[in-house]
Amino acid sequence: MQPLKTKTKVLVGVAASFLLMFAGCGKKESASTARVEPAISTIQVEKRGDGIHLKSSQAEFVLAASGRLLALQSFGKTATTIDDTSSQGGTDVLVNHKWAGDFVRDLNGAEIRDASGKLGKLGKHVEVKGHSAST
Repeated sequence: MQPLKTKTKVLVGVAASFLLMFAGCGKKESASTARVEPAISTIQVEKRGDGIHLKSSQAEFVLAASGRLLALQSFGKTATTIDDTSSQGGTDVLVNHKWAGDFVRDLNGAEIRDASGKLGKLGKHVEVKGHSAST
């Protein structure tokens, strides 16, 4: 009688293992794992005479050669600056214990490419190089 109890335990164990192993086979693919087409950026970037224009569906930003960043909401008609209007704008950098505030940006040579990393592919990467005559 002992061998029958042992065989029953083994059969129950094997059957339970098969049930657990194949329990998920009949599930349908969930919406989160379904294949999704990659999104394309709707941000437009243009180089113009007054600066680099970055347009989204709700706003437009202009990076001027002076370093100021202007903003215009799509439903508005007046541009406002994000910078403090009491300052002259631009960039001040401490180089060898001296302040260098005479940076000139090369807006015509700006590199514009699709974003990656945390922004994903929905943003744009704009890289503007500059130099200082005093450094």
